[in-house]
Amino acid sequence: MLSRRRLKEVLEPELALCGEDKATRKEMFASALDALLKKGKVTLEGAMVSLCARGEKRAREDVDNNVVVGGLAMKIERPKEVLPEEKRARKEDKVVEDVSPEVLKFREDHSIKAVGENSVALPDPFMSFDSCLEGLGEKIVQRLKKDYKEPSPIQAQSWPVALSRKDMVAVAKTGSGKTLAFLLPSFCVVSKDRTAAAAGPRILVLAPTRELATQIEEVVVSYAGLAGLSSACVYGGVPKPPQAKAIRSAVGGIVVATPGRLVDLLQDKAVNLQDVKVAVLDEADRMLDMGFQPQLSEIFNALPAVGQKQVLLFSATWPKAVKKMASTYLAEDHVHLSIGSRDDKGPTANIAVTQEFFKLDDSEKDNQLLRDLFKMADSAKVVIFTNTKRRADNLAKNLWSNGYGCAAVHGDKTQVDREKSLNAFKSGEWSILVATDVASRGLDIIGVTHVVNFDMPRDVEGYVHRIGRTGRAGNSGASITYWNPDYDTECAPALVKIAKDAGQPVPEWLDKVAQKMGQGKKLWAVSKIDEARKQLGA
Repeated sequence: MLSRRRLKEVLEPELALCGEDKATRKEMFASALDALLKKGKVTLEGAMVSLCARGEKRAREDVDNNVVVGGLAMKIERPKEVLPEEKRARKEDKVVEDVSPEVLKFREDHSIKAVGENSVALPDPFMSFDSCLEGLGEKIVQRLKKDYKEPSPIQAQSWPVALSRKDMVAVAKTGSGKTLAFLLPSFCVVSKDRTAAAAGPRILVLAPTRELATQIEEVVVSYAGLAGLSSACVYGGVPKPPQAKAIRSAVGGIVVATPGRLVDLLQDKAVNLQDVKVAVLDEADRMLDMGFQPQLSEIFNALPAVGQKQVLLFSATWPKAVKKMASTYLAEDHVHLSIGSRDDKGPTANIAVTQEFFKLDDSEKDNQLLRDLFKMADSAKVVIFTNTKRRADNLAKNLWSNGYGCAAVHGDKTQVDREKSLNAFKSGEWSILVATDVASRGLDIIGVTHVVNFDMPRDVEGYVHRIGRTGRAGNSGASITYWNPDYDTECAPALVKIAKDAGQPVPEWLDKVAQKMGQGKKLWAVSKIDEARKQLGA
């Protein structure tokens, strides 16, 4: 016995031949059911359909017979009965079978797992560069050996998944090597699939900020040539014509772009995305935030349909607010990797970063900052975050007047000024960078030793991402946060939880405020973390 809905599913392949018109398919299904009733193949019992069995053998013969309706031969087969123990076995099917002890230990050591409904068997990770020789090619592997000692955990597990051409979400802590994790397999997938001339790029990488886009482009330039691919990087704040020309030179190659500028070029018909084989969203949670939805929708409408391209989403978090939106861009059988981020427990801070808190009002912050900077080593490299552009500029002036060379980076700065400041900080010419949240995500500046939250970020994820600018690539770091009792009290419960989850000590005064505030409020509510945990672990 089966429901009419199940019978319709059985007949779906044949009904599909009638086209996509629902009314026509509904009419054909009704005709097929009527024909089965007239032939005595089935009987109706309320909403259920029963197969008429005259002995088990005859029943099997009956259901295997074709029913001709409207010129179509439809075959109905008795669905295989699934025993309870089979259902249980499927549900509890292990993520990986016959895995070596070495692989199991590697995944356990680095908290690597597939999560969600598609927790299928994962390919063995590339735990050494030699093991990815076949997948990435000799030239790239030799370059990797020259630049690095071994693959990072996210690279080791995401490379074989990406090379299988499955869509993928990869969640890992900041500074974990995500850029090479998505670039290198994309290069290899495209290099092996050059069957026809392209009208545009074959790889598209989207980044939320100009700074992150240019940083990705630096890595692209280092490795794309080894795969024989040209590249271009486009972003706002500079004239469009030179970028349109650069995109034309990257036909068949890779384009790194910010969403706004790419939409501009699409509207100018300066770029064709129909030949894109791999689309990457770096810092995917921010890319898919509500503010980016219109641009992303327009970009993905210009890309090949789901299933005709590979989509790779990389980020440090994967909160509830964007998960539903992301499902629009992913194939149903996508793989969701969690690597070292404990993303079933929501946003967590990098455990390699110490967290220190000071209770200060705004009038005390400037002097405390000078004291903190004075205690740091001469080799310290410091990023100071503020919430407003005006405060960033004023703070930079104050630091200069006290003998500290620094630069301010925020949205009102021209692209030339921003790049000049970032390059001066990266090179060590200036040891301090004052920035708004434009620099809090994705930027991988080597050697940052300290992060100072001069102002409290807008939410708990902002806090995690800010302090993630230090403690990257296996190094340790330190964060200092100035907590103002006049307007930061709602942050206390989540701050305490994030710090304790990362194994950091919490000041007694902050712990007391957290207990008084209960679950916190608004964007800093502990429930926000719990929601993210449930969604990330689903």
